[in-house]
Amino acid sequence: TLRQSLAEATDLSDARTGVALAWFPASEWDKARDRWPELTDLGLPADHRDYSRHMQGRLLALANIQAPKIHVAPLTVDGLDSYAQQEGLDPNDGDARAGYAAELLRTGDAIAWPPGRNQPCWCGSRLKYKHCCATAPIRTD
Repeated sequence: TLRQSLAEATDLSDARTGVALAWFPASEWDKARDRWPELTDLGLPADHRDYSRHMQGRLLALANIQAPKIHVAPLTVDGLDSYAQQEGLDPNDGDARAGYAAELLRTGDAIAWPPGRNQPCWCGSRLKYKHCCATAPIRTD
């Protein structure tokens, strides 16, 4: 089920800190795709706006299963490489991205989600959230 797969991919057990979904900002997305071409093999769109809307759909799915305190963790390629090396992980692995996202949440470097309707969108587009990613459909894949 969707709830089970999201629970397996995200630690939903600690309501004090919440959960963080790993996401590459626009300034890192092309660099990440060049470094790890498998990201597009996972079905992630090449266009950053489409990728962010895809991630918004996943955030909505997390909210749908009542995940506590949802955040977006903006990853950097260099930060992910460094974290993976420190932890003995492959930076191309989803577990490394999830672990780095959790670390960004722990250190206060994640973005609380969702923003208010009239607040800037979390994706960095500079549009109001209600005119940007808020219109994305829920992702069930």
